[in-house]
Amino acid sequence: MSMRSATAKSIALLQPTRGRRGLIDGILTMARAYRQAWERRTAAETLKSLDARMLKDIGIDRSEIMSVVYGTNDGTRRHLG
Repeated sequence: MSMRSATAKSIALLQPTRGRRGLIDGILTMARAYRQAWERRTAAETLKSLDARMLKDIGIDRSEIMSVVYGTNDGTRRHLG
């Protein structure tokens, strides 16, 4: 076996196949979901730590924090601004 064909086979083994690609996509999807959940939790904690005056300055009431961070029950989000 020549060095060139051995290298080509090694490279081919590293290329994602349909099964491996699905696994990789699944892992990336889970990582994105985890990151989004972490960012939302952090945002909610940060907003909850603000006093009423600061919340009023940015245009939200304390009772709206979860709605602003996670969205409303009907699938829409309340956007600031």
